[in-house]
Amino acid sequence: MVHFTTDLDPAELPATLRQMTGIVGWDIWRRRIESLKAHTNANPPLQLYLQDRHGLELAFGDVRRHLMTTSRCPWPPRSAEEYRLCSFLATAVRVHANLSAQGRTRFAGAIRNALKKEFGLGPIAFEMVIVAQLMSRGFDVEFHDLESGGGFDFLARRDGLEAEVECKHVSADIGRQIHRRKLQDLGGMLLSTAKCPEGDGLLLRVTLPGRLTGNMEQQRALVERMGAVMSGEAEFIDDAVCAVAAERFALHDSPFSASRGDKLTMPDIEQYLRAAHGIENAHTVLNWRPGRAAVLVNVQSQKPDRVLDELFKHLKADTKRQFSGKLPGLLCVHLADLTQQQLRDLADLDQSGTVTGLQRMASTLLQKRPHLHSIAVTADGEVQITRQRHNGRITTSVQEQGPSYVFVNPEHPMADAQPLGELFHINTKAAA
Repeated sequence: MVHFTTDLDPAELPATLRQMTGIVGWDIWRRRIESLKAHTNANPPLQLYLQDRHGLELAFGDVRRHLMTTSRCPWPPRSAEEYRLCSFLATAVRVHANLSAQGRTRFAGAIRNALKKEFGLGPIAFEMVIVAQLMSRGFDVEFHDLESGGGFDFLARRDGLEAEVECKHVSADIGRQIHRRKLQDLGGMLLSTAKCPEGDGLLLRVTLPGRLTGNMEQQRALVERMGAVMSGEAEFIDDAVCAVAAERFALHDSPFSASRGDKLTMPDIEQYLRAAHGIENAHTVLNWRPGRAAVLVNVQSQKPDRVLDELFKHLKADTKRQFSGKLPGLLCVHLADLTQQQLRDLADLDQSGTVTGLQRMASTLLQKRPHLHSIAVTADGEVQITRQRHNGRITTSVQEQGPSYVFVNPEHPMADAQPLGELFHINTKAAA
C-alpha cells in the first residue's frame, strides 16, 4: 500500500517534467507532438479536435519549449490543458517512483503505447486523477493492475475498509453514427477541394442514411455533393448518398467575425450553433478566416445513436471481468465529450423526478453486478486561477473542480460506509 502527497508544487515542475521525459524518452513525446502538428497543418479543421482529444500531449511540447527557453515552467498555467498536464505529471512521476521494477516497466510501456495510439493519454490521465483523489481523501493505494498485470486498477484502503477501484475513460465516439475523427477527415477533404466563399458564412446541413464509415468511396461521394451545394452548382441535393442543404449567415453577427474569430474555443462555437442554428450535437467540422469567410458542415444520421446501449455493454463486460467480486467495487467513468454543465443538468433532471437514460443504465448495472458499491460518472471541471495578497506577498492558487454524478447501490452491504461515500468529489489544486 502506498500513500504520498498529491499537492502540486510549481517549483518542482521543471524536475517533474524532466523525470517524465526520463521515464519514456523525449523522442516518443517529440514524435507524437510533431505528428499531431503535421495532421493539423495538413487538415486545419482538425485543430480543435486534436486540441480537445490530445491537449495533454500538445501542452507537454509547449511547456517543455518554455522550459528550454526560460529554464522554468510557465506559472500560472496559460491554459486548462497546461494545468491538467502539470497535475498529471506530478501524480504520474510519484506513482512511477512507488512501483516495483516490473510495475515501472508496465507503467512506462502504457504511457509509450498511449503516445502512439489514437486514444492518447486520456485513459492514463484519468487514472492519475483518481489516484490523486483517493489519496487526498486519506486512502492508501495499491496499484493492482500495474503490479499484477490485470484486473481492477487500484486497491484502496482506509479505516480498515478496502475497495477495488476501476477507471474507464469513455471515448466520445462510442455508439455514435458519426465518429469525430472520420468527420474531421471528411471536412479536410471538402475544404481542400472546394472553394470557400468570401465575405459570408455558409452552413451546410448534411444528413446521411446511416453511419459515416470513413470509407474513401463514401467520403469522395459526400465531398462531391457537398462541393456542388457549396459552390452554388446545386441549391439542394437529396439522393441515396446524403441530403445537403445550405444556409448563409452574416459573419459580423457570428463568433467568426474579425474581432472574435482569432480566439475561439469549441464551447463558444457550440453555443453559437445551438443559439443561432438550433444544432445541439457536436458533429460539426468548420474552417474560417476571421471576418472574411466561414464554412460550417454539420453532419447528422437518420439512424439514432446508441451511446448508452454501447456504454452499458462495455461496462457490464468490464465489471464482470475486472473486479474480483470479493470486495466492494468502485467504478469511475469519465465521459470524454460531456461538459460539467451537461452532467449537472442530468443530475438536476433526476432530482426533479425525471428518470434519465444514464440513471436507468446505472441502476441496471448495479442490479446485475451486486459487488459494485457505486458508480461515479465524471466530466472535466473548470480550472480557476485566483490571486490573493497576504503580508505583502501575492499567492496564486490554481484549482480544478469537476462534478461527479454518483449512483450508490442501496442493496450493497456497505452502502452506508462513510469513507466510500465521501470519495467522489473530484478536486485538484496547486498554489505558489
